[in-house]
Amino acid sequence: MREYLGVNSNEEDATAEIVKNVYENALPLFRRTIESGRVRISFLDFHQFNVTACHQLENPSVVFLNVNYWRDDGGFVKEDSDTVLLHQPGTTLCYPLTDLKSLREFAKVGNLWPQDQHPMIVNPVEGACQGMPTLWKNWLGDPQQWQGKMKKDVKPTMDITREENSVHHQQQSKEILNNVFPKICEDGRGPIGHGTFSLRSRKWMIQAIEVCPHVSYSGTSSSSCTVFDLTIGHDLHFGTILEGIHAPMPLAFEASLFSTEIFWPDDIWLLHGYPEKVLKEKIPFITPGRPTIRIDDEEFTIPNAIVQPWLFHLHTKQLENACPFLPYTLPTNFDDALDTRYD
Repeated sequence: MREYLGVNSNEEDATAEIVKNVYENALPLFRRTIESGRVRISFLDFHQFNVTACHQLENPSVVFLNVNYWRDDGGFVKEDSDTVLLHQPGTTLCYPLTDLKSLREFAKVGNLWPQDQHPMIVNPVEGACQGMPTLWKNWLGDPQQWQGKMKKDVKPTMDITREENSVHHQQQSKEILNNVFPKICEDGRGPIGHGTFSLRSRKWMIQAIEVCPHVSYSGTSSSSCTVFDLTIGHDLHFGTILEGIHAPMPLAFEASLFSTEIFWPDDIWLLHGYPEKVLKEKIPFITPGRPTIRIDDEEFTIPNAIVQPWLFHLHTKQLENACPFLPYTLPTNFDDALDTRYD
């Protein structure tokens, strides 16, 4: 924190200055939340993240791919929930998140990647449906060696007991030993990738990192599964590994109703469908009370949040009415939002 004011500043002065800066730059609703005592500002110990200075934490992967961040003594305290809502710049919340209960069962809920190649998505170059299974196979190395390590070195994670953890790892080991990567683009499923606005389980974040850590960022090691590629960010890391270890993930349409970046929920329905066996059970969750907008004579469902819509969607008055905070999240160098769309 002393870097914020200079080497001669003490920690107390730096803390006070940062808190003051956050408050003065807050928009009215967030400022009232601060005033009501519902905001906690945490300062990360950069020494825990294999860096030598605070500014090196600007790359979110340095933090999110480090196992220490998700633990109680890292970015959180023991009173915090296992479920974390991650909100990064560029996200607009369109209407309140009134009921997250149905989503807490999942390891991660975020935006979907395109199934195939897309000019705005650098990794995986061949598209998520082919690329994620390939990455997992490359990272895994020798699955028999991984299985032996997990049997020998079983660590309880968060609120999982040692016995439950052992059984869980044995089940994972059997599937990984057979090199079974789930069919992530069939039967209503889709590649859950983007995490700019996402709901995550700390327990599963820790599990994913411990199973297959990033060689530069993770603060831990594995005798078999390791990610060496520095171009792999936290979104692709977690998206691939959570699927590889068969963590509970939402169906494509469920994820798209929570947040979207490239595709509207209605597009996701057409692309991925919905498993017939759960359609009747899930149908109450799908449409009641959700706002819609009409674009080019087509009606689209508005999700809870939209991420960087100026890159992929036409900014219209209808969209702004559906998402009133959108003007506050537009980039400062956005010259002509009304006429800009990525096609």
